Amino acid sequence: MGLMRYVKTLALNPPIEIWKSKAPENVIQDSIDAFGYINIWEQAGSICDLVSYIVMRIALGADRMERLEKLQGSNDLADGAGSVRRFTDSNAFSQYMNTWVESDSPGVVQFKFAANDDVHTFAAERYTSDGAKKFQVYQGYQGGYRLSDFLGITDPKAFLLPRIMNEKVHQHYNKPLWRDNATKSMTQHDFEFNKECPEKGTSKDAEKVRKQWAKTQQEVFKELNDQVAAVKQTSNHLREEMGADAFKSDVISPLSSMVQGGATGAAYQRLSGHKASDTVTCGRILVVTGNYDDSKIEANFRSLLSRDNISRGFISLD
Repeated sequence: MGLMRYVKTLALNPPIEIWKSKAPENVIQDSIDAFGYINIWEQAGSICDLVSYIVMRIALGADRMERLEKLQGSNDLADGAGSVRRFTDSNAFSQYMNTWVESDSPGVVQFKFAANDDVHTFAAERYTSDGAKKFQVYQGYQGGYRLSDFLGITDPKAFLLPRIMNEKVHQHYNKPLWRDNATKSMTQHDFEFNKECPEKGTSKDAEKVRKQWAKTQQEVFKELNDQVAAVKQTSNHLREEMGADAFKSDVISPLSSMVQGGATGAAYQRLSGHKASDTVTCGRILVVTGNYDDSKIEANFRSLLSRDNISRGFISLD
């Protein structure tokens, strides 16, 4: 049956309360700095930890997720909740994942790793559709794209533009594009159509200001186009259900390369949607797996949709 229809619902209605309860203060402040007056909780759909949690929680339920969370310092669980493993050897990782792929039971997996200096996580499921084994990837990237963008439900441009605008205006004018709802200096529409700029200047320096503003606009739309292209490349590459061979080559192989000594920046961008020019490595990778029961998915989904037992079983890298 698969989890897609449930995940899609929560992609458009992410459980923001989880991030509110889990996000460190510095992460919240970074979000405020990046997005200005915009409701920072709207970013929840891009938080990779939250996206993975949604998938794992729908599949396994709150009780099993909580038991897995308690296992993070160990290496396995014998009572059926699932498994938490850490790999520093690429061969051991590939062997473990190839065995997982070959299983016939419906199941989920969450990968979590530090890609160079950037921690990322995403989830995937294994299920049967029309008599054939299939795999589905689910992910978001904080500040880069939401789960709904990855799944092709929404346009990543609408999410990316406010952040990039704010960053560039702050860079050139040393002040945020938007302070708050009441005193925002301009609107997104104004920016796109050059109706005003943060510093109008006097007649003496008006031409200098105009040129700088035009340059700022060019920088914004170049970065926007580059980031949208990266997101859509990953989305087009991974968002459709795939067979075992494709899952091994498109997901397991680049992760194994990262553990072994490095995946190319291009390979990591295809996998994550995050631009990377250098080789991407990770010293270890955390893998959380569990089989699920189709008959329990609806109840698990309803529990999460109602925000019941919120944030139980949140998996960390350490």
